[in-house]
Amino acid sequence: MALRALIIVAAVVFWTAPLGLAQQPATNVTNYSGYAHADCGPSNTAGVRIVLPAGTVPIPASVPQSPPRPAIELVVHAPLDRAVGQKLTVARDAAAGGLTAMGLSCPIVGECSRAQSGSLSLQRRADDGAITGEFGILWPDEAVRQTVVRGKFVAVWREASTKCG
Repeated sequence: MALRALIIVAAVVFWTAPLGLAQQPATNVTNYSGYAHADCGPSNTAGVRIVLPAGTVPIPASVPQSPPRPAIELVVHAPLDRAVGQKLTVARDAAAGGLTAMGLSCPIVGECSRAQSGSLSLQRRADDGAITGEFGILWPDEAVRQTVVRGKFVAVWREASTKCG
């Protein structure tokens, strides 16, 4: 039975590989739903944190003590009103105070890896506070290869008691 399944899988890979169907193109875009809240950036200045849980994790009604995992977090190093409508550079060590952001891939609580590079666009903020945007981010991988993640998102706004400065 196992041998039969292996033969079927091998046949599918063999026949679809020349057509380019066995590999997904790097331009696939994933749609995310998440939440955003005020946060403090470098130098304790106002910023925004966008949390995009993977899969079908429910969006919390308020900012939780610990964000859901696994998730992608986008940390904007500028106030929301300054960042909306802008294309921000995602860098491993984003400069304080500029229109930059940091990307985090957090598979489990307490373990996040920083993105190497990319871009983030906060396209608009709706009347109800929800933020829409998109990103393309490159994460270094442990094994000499790299992972590019592209996504579009809608993040509902959650009030937080964050005080910066």
